Amino acid sequence: MVANYSYPNYIQSPQPFNAGLQTSSMQSGPMQKYLKGRPVSCFQEAQGFAIDMDGSLHIFPDIANKRIYTKQLLNDGSCPVKCYVEQQIQINTPSQVEELVSNKVLEELQNKVAMLEQQLKGLVNNDAKSNATVPNVRTA
Repeated sequence: MVANYSYPNYIQSPQPFNAGLQTSSMQSGPMQKYLKGRPVSCFQEAQGFAIDMDGSLHIFPDIANKRIYTKQLLNDGSCPVKCYVEQQIQINTPSQVEELVSNKVLEELQNKVAMLEQQLKGLVNNDAKSNATVPNVRTA
């Protein structure tokens, strides 16, 4: 009787050194490093452009009309197109701000001066009446 002996397979294919040290970012898949979309000339062109079904945001700049359209597949199956319009922000120059503040301050000061004048006239009238009733009052 002849025994059929087999030798165990001790030789395995070589593994890379960092095979067991994979990080979570390597396992999660490739990261998106670019924008999806293309330049368009109108809203209808952006609306009609087919997009990926992975839910990523597609951007469609419309330079001539100063607008940006975005399109994205949502969880409920809808695919809305959003429009962003460039608007000029009106910035007040320092002279306009100073003019507005100085007018406000001027009005407040005029009101205070008028009130003080009325109070002084009342005091002067009261002092004249009180001095008239007391003849021997000395003032310093």
